Amino acid sequence: MLQRRAEIANGRTTCRILSACVALALVAGAGCSANAPGGSGVYVAATDTAGQGFPGLDGLVFDIQPSDAGDTAAPDVPDALPADVSTGIDDDARDVADDATAADAVVLACQNTCEIDDDCNVAADPCTASVCQFGCCQVTPTVGAPCDDGVPCNGPDACKNGVCTPAQPAGCDDGLACTFDTCDGEKCHHTVVDGYCHIGSTCVEATASIPGDPCKICDPSQDQESWSKLPGCCKVDADCPILGACDKPTCDATQGKCLIVKVPGCCKGDSDCDDGDLCTTDSCDLASGNCASTAISCAGPSTCQIAACDSADGQCKAQLLTGWCFIDGQCYSTTEPNPANPCQICVDGNAPTSWSPTPGTFCTDNNPCTFSDICTSAGVCKGTAQPGCCQTDADCSNSGIACKVGQCNTGVGLCSLSDKPGCCTAGVCCDVANQAILPAGTACGTSVIGSDYQCSGNDIQKHDFSPGCNGTSPTVCASSLSTAAAGPWATINTCPAGTQCTPQGSGVMPVCQMLGSCAGACGGAGTYGCGCSADCVANGTCCPDATGACGCSAGTCCDVSAGLVLATGTPCGANDAATQWQCAGNDVQKRVGQGKCMGAADCSTAAADVIWSGWQTTQTCTGTCTAAADGSSATCSAPAGSCLGSCGQQSNFGPCSCTVGCKAAGTCCADYDARGCDAAQYCGSQGNTCAGACGGLSNSGACYCDDLCNTYGDCCPDKFICGCSP
Repeated sequence: MLQRRAEIANGRTTCRILSACVALALVAGAGCSANAPGGSGVYVAATDTAGQGFPGLDGLVFDIQPSDAGDTAAPDVPDALPADVSTGIDDDARDVADDATAADAVVLACQNTCEIDDDCNVAADPCTASVCQFGCCQVTPTVGAPCDDGVPCNGPDACKNGVCTPAQPAGCDDGLACTFDTCDGEKCHHTVVDGYCHIGSTCVEATASIPGDPCKICDPSQDQESWSKLPGCCKVDADCPILGACDKPTCDATQGKCLIVKVPGCCKGDSDCDDGDLCTTDSCDLASGNCASTAISCAGPSTCQIAACDSADGQCKAQLLTGWCFIDGQCYSTTEPNPANPCQICVDGNAPTSWSPTPGTFCTDNNPCTFSDICTSAGVCKGTAQPGCCQTDADCSNSGIACKVGQCNTGVGLCSLSDKPGCCTAGVCCDVANQAILPAGTACGTSVIGSDYQCSGNDIQKHDFSPGCNGTSPTVCASSLSTAAAGPWATINTCPAGTQCTPQGSGVMPVCQMLGSCAGACGGAGTYGCGCSADCVANGTCCPDATGACGCSAGTCCDVSAGLVLATGTPCGANDAATQWQCAGNDVQKRVGQGKCMGAADCSTAAADVIWSGWQTTQTCTGTCTAAADGSSATCSAPAGSCLGSCGQQSNFGPCSCTVGCKAAGTCCADYDARGCDAAQYCGSQGNTCAGACGGLSNSGACYCDDLCNTYGDCCPDKFICGCSP
């Protein structure tokens, strides 16, 4: 049953076994034999010289059933090639003990037979590969394949000699000062800290630039992993903006900064433009940067003047036109005369700003006392005086006539006489010696036409008026007070102590007014004993400030006619404005009170100010009289255990009965018989009954049937039997 096929190729012998396949690598010339000791399997043996076998195999014995009776084992020297077939690592768990021969004897069981690689299952371990060799699936190591050794954050891992090997020790420290290193359990994270960029493998501080290129900087706000462009940075002039007409874009490539270079001759404002001419206005066209100059325009101040700019000071100055004068702010043509002086004319070439005289020219001076008028060299019209002609009043006399004066009629140059103002020679109001009218108010009669008064201290003084001159007529003696003559002041009375002389107006005799004040004394007497109530008006004893301090115009306590308050204590208002109650034994008593004036316009009804009447008894209680502590009320109450108004029922005033059977039961109220409850067991059985009188006085008028009779103790005996309310 054993079949074998041997093929020699490249120094290898391949044995094909039907029931099991074992790959055997032999040195050149080695043989292939088979045996099945004990009948339990196939034994294939091969030997080689130590160190002369194939890589990983120097001399192998493959056994279908290792460690059976056909195997032998004895110590020998170590392998010449340390790695074995199964794992590529020498002396692993699958090795058997070395035998005593010069060549190894390794017993391996062929777990999976194959003819081609596809017959072998791919191992789950990424660091090994299964291939078909010598009819048996052999495991070989992979190199450089990615793998995972199960330890986080030490990768990337790769296969080396069949083992998954980490790229770095466990941990995430990348050795860079600008990164914050963390592990999330699977892989490392390297976060760039604020103020830095991580470009390539280098830490770069913020704002640092690439050497030689200032426009590329580390800008963490834009990108922390690459270079950022610096805003506004330039490399050539074209990168720089044109800011204005006068700005030439210029780039300083070494610093990456745009410079502001002014275009020569370009202006940015009016101050850049000055042509040196004070008679021009210089301005700058900001859009183009060009200067412009405009001549100053000057307007002539008048019709005979033109104006031009003076380049010395840039001011407009007037120039007179030929053939004109400018005098006193007015234009005059040449030879035009002065409207105010016929001896003056305008001469433009001589004195264009002043009048020029015209000597020898005929004129008129409008003086009737002259003739042959002619202009002088001074520009004045002057004539020859006529004898006897006057020009002023001083040239005329009164010719010795009293109260006359000479006056000159300047229109014709003739003198005349007229009355002298204020002059007189006779009359009651004439000062003949001085020929003058006496002043107004000078006495000219003895009758008394009026008097006037004044206070001089506490003295009452008087002076009389008599007729007087009016100051305009020498003969009129007027009886008018406006021009009357006033006599001397004379004392006619002196005010006594405690009073004061007080003026009452022009032409009215002063009065002796009481001294003192009504401050805080209205309704009574003020200081110095003067009055402060309406009474003082009639007897003339009011204090000076009585009206101001105590005046009134309305109110119960105001004397409207006198304009002052009534005297304190004067009764006022209703005579029952206040009410008080009291108990006098079992009598209910009442009194009423009236308000009182207390120095104010309104009546006072305060308790302390009320004027009370006497006490009057209004009711005598059958029971007990009880008064409120403040006197606001007084009431009667029935005695305890009374049949008052309760006949035929339980008493309203205690735990006793007023029914017919109460005597047999011993529960009657003490006044059962006194109230006549036996006879009052039906309504109207007595003369004093409530029959038909509920809510008011009984028909007999001796008792009541209302709600209050219980309180006052005057209910009719049959009130309850008659059905009146309790």
